[in-house]
Amino acid sequence: MNKLATLLITATLILTANVAFAQDDAKVYLIADVTVNDPETYAKYSDTVPGIVRKYGGRYIVRGGAVTPFAGGWEPERLIVIEFDSMDRMKECFGSDEYLEILPFREQSTDSKAVVVEGFKRSIRLM
Repeated sequence: MNKLATLLITATLILTANVAFAQDDAKVYLIADVTVNDPETYAKYSDTVPGIVRKYGGRYIVRGGAVTPFAGGWEPERLIVIEFDSMDRMKECFGSDEYLEILPFREQSTDSKAVVVEGFKRSIRLM
């Protein structure tokens, strides 16, 4: 097959295919900045929460560990990053009865800030 025929076939396939970029299956990440004020009470939370997170498909990416300030004067004591397959799964986890039961331990023992960000997953689907 000559180059022109190959080019025409390729162009036709591209133009006739219904191409969609999908982000609906992007993972989400909960990022928490935690300052522990009462380690004993916080342990009641931190010892239990990993099992709850796992039950809902969550996976710890970062859980404590050394933090090295990089820019902007941000110096968190403890960072936590949890990956979930979807926003719905994350909401199920943190809205579950078992999580709500231990939540007061975190609220009483820490100063915490958290955000949820969508990950980026780019895929091409031919429809």
